[in-house]
Amino acid sequence: MKFTATERASIRRLAVLALLLIGCVRPGEAGTLSQVLDNRDTFQAAREVARHAQSLETEEDTRFKLIPRLDEDQFPDPMRRCCLRASILDSYLKIFNLLNDWRDYPRMSQLYADLERLSLDLKKAQCKVPLDQRQGHAKQFDDKLKQMTQAHGLNKALSEVDLLFMDLQDHCLPEQSR
Repeated sequence: MKFTATERASIRRLAVLALLLIGCVRPGEAGTLSQVLDNRDTFQAAREVARHAQSLETEEDTRFKLIPRLDEDQFPDPMRRCCLRASILDSYLKIFNLLNDWRDYPRMSQLYADLERLSLDLKKAQCKVPLDQRQGHAKQFDDKLKQMTQAHGLNKALSEVDLLFMDLQDHCLPEQSR
């Protein structure tokens, strides 16, 4: 009997759920929260978009980072760090919608679709981070972005999209998957 990809994925999810329920595996060890994180093509698309944006940056733009640093001592739980980065991912999806012309950025359509899927997958995983911490983390990003003109801010954010994707991989993938 052959199963479709959807049926195999459902069976895999049920098996993982059963193992979680009986305590054989801990969350995060059961597998990837999103297949997007394991997708080399998504990483390559993020890298290409970032490189194009970096080629348009001014010297002043290169002096600082928009994405706030995560203090692992303050947030020792990898899932919490994953969810904090997911809050920035949601800001990125809003930024993509502000762009007037995606044709200037190679592979933007694919990247947007993949990151939107990743955001939905992480929401399904029910990131359990207190709202004030999540908003505080994303607010730092948004505040830095607002200090720049819209054109520079959008480009700076896009120049760091590969860093965001790598952060999401670092904090949302189980260690054995990296």
